[in-house]
Formats: sequence, structure tokens, C-alpha cells
Amino acid sequence: MAVLIQEAHLPVGRLAKARDLVHRLLPAYCMFAGRRRTRLGQTAQIQVVTLVHVYMAARASLLNIEAQYDTVAQDAPGALEQVHFIKITEPRSDITLLLGNTYQFQASQPAKQEAMLGLVSRVVERWSPAVDLVVIGGDFNASCRPRVGYVDAEVTRRADFGLHEWMQQVGLTCEAPQHATWQSINESRCAVLDCFFWQSRTGKVTIQDAEGFLSPDPRLDHDPVRVSVACDTIGPMPPLEALRVPERLRMREWRTKKSAWQDAVTQSLNEPESEAIGVNRFAALERIKRLALDCARTVLGTTGGRTLRIIPHNSKEARRLKERLTLLRVVRREIHARKEQHGQPSPPSKAMRRAWDA
Repeated sequence: MAVLIQEAHLPVGRLAKARDLVHRLLPAYCMFAGRRRTRLGQTAQIQVVTLVHVYMAARASLLNIEAQYDTVAQDAPGALEQVHFIKITEPRSDITLLLGNTYQFQASQPAKQEAMLGLVSRVVERWSPAVDLVVIGGDFNASCRPRVGYVDAEVTRRADFGLHEWMQQVGLTCEAPQHATWQSINESRCAVLDCFFWQSRTGKVTIQDAEGFLSPDPRLDHDPVRVSVACDTIGPMPPLEALRVPERLRMREWRTKKSAWQDAVTQSLNEPESEAIGVNRFAALERIKRLALDCARTVLGTTGGRTLRIIPHNSKEARRLKERLTLLRVVRREIHARKEQHGQPSPPSKAMRRAWDA
């Protein structure tokens, strides 16, 4: 479904080239990284990149979390380069997921670590009521499992305790592999620093089976971690070939182009063939079929080969009804949130005005 990458060291100025490279080398995935209108400078380096399968990326969007970042900007400058969130809606079942990709600050920076966790908490608080599953994965530079070979240092103990306390306060569940995901160069120390935290609104969609595996790149000091989404309506991602329209010949102008096709086939058959094909009648027949098909593609042209429409096509009335229901859910959530403000007066929101004027 998605691949979460940390320590990408991707300059903002090279985002477009990186997306083109991913599209060319990994056509089954779409790349999500920094937003264009974010306050990142052109020289800044984005540390988190997420690749989402094209099937799920059809209804995925990178969230703007700058309002939540403002509350921690002073304590954790550069946090926007190390965390982002993507809201994903499964095209067929409408199951929604909030996917967070995090590269936490080092344990020697406790104030920044605390600010980063506060930023993640505010994002989860803002968007979790509107999604079915919250998944936050990455390199947390702290561990919810016992470390091996570490001296009982205050820095690491405080980082681990802070991560565990944050998990309980936000109401998240940790899904981590049993074996260490990082080890020192001399293999004297190891710890589970990479894991996933998740929260299910209904209990029907969960995360399970965390598994670490060796990276094929020996330069990486962290092992990748894989988890599965347990849901009856979300299965394995379809292969890219299944999402493409089959390639077919354009036959609309067959009557007018038939003679041109015949001439092209005749000209191709008059070209000399190899001696091996001339002796083998079956090989000669295959050559004729291949030449006829190649000439048809050239003369008639082809259709298809593009990606299928993944989002189901709904009527105008169905789309209008769905938009209305979504608007009413937003208004309902905002009304309940204002009830908790103990009667403090506030102007109506944009969603409230839209619902009133409709």
C-alpha cells in the first residue's frame, strides 16, 4: 500500500526531478513529500518521503499541518522537514486512513523530541475523528522495547520513557518487531527504534504482524519494518498490469486504411528474411503474423495502455449527496467541539455557513 522512507536528504529544489524519477522507475507508486506552498526554503532537505500505490493514491492528499506546526515551531525548528501526514481513502470501500511518516530528532535533543511528539499529537487530535485508522510509522530514535548493550544513560532512558508516555496519552497502540531494527557498527548495542503506532476508530481496521527484515543495501544501518492492514475490505494491492486498459487496434477507419495496411505488409514481406526462418515454416508463419500486427499498429494506431479510472464513476446526484453528507459530518464535529468550550462565543465556521446557506 505504501512505503515510508526516512533520512531521505532530498533538497526541496529537486522535488520535481525526484517525482519524475519515481514515476519512471516505479510506475506503480506515487511520491508524496513536501508541499509546494510550505515554508521550507529551496536549500532545505526533506527527510521523509512516502510512496503510495497508485490504487490508493487515487484518493490521497498530503495534509497541510502548518497550523499545528506553529505551536511547536520555536521548540522544534525544521520539524516540517521530518514529518508529514497523508489522508488516504480506499477507492471502493471508502475506508479512510491517516498515514504519518516521522523521522524523530535524536535522543540528545529532548526538547525537540517532545515538541515533535506534540506536533504529531495535535495532528492526530485534528484529523482522527474523520478517519477509520491512524497509522504513524518511522524512525522514532526511542524504543518501546528493552534495549540491548546500552549503558543506563539518562538520555536514552528519558527518550524511551517519553515515547511510552506519549503513546499512552494519545491512545495509540505500538506495533513493533521483536528483533532490533538498529545496531551499532561493532554490534555491541541494538534497539527497536523503528515501529508503527496506530489507533482504530471503529475497531474494524487494525495494524498487525510487524516484521523487520534485512535491507538489500548494506549502507543502511536500520532494518526496514513491514506491517499489514487487517480489514475485510482492503486486500493486497492489484498489479500495475491490472490497472491498465488493454492495448487494442483502432478499427474505426479500417475501410479507408485497409489498402494502406495491405501495401505496408506486402512491402515488409518483400524484405529478405534469415535462412533459419526460411527453412522453418512455423517460424515463417510467426514472422508474417508479427509483421502484419506491426504494420496494423503503424497504419491504424492503437488505443488503451493507460491507467484505468480507479475512482468509481458516480452520477452528479450521488456526488452531490456525498458532498452534503461530508459537510454535515464536519459541521456536527465542529458543533460538538464548541460545546466543550464552555459557552465561549465564536463566529460560525466556513462549513457552518455553507450548510446554512444550502
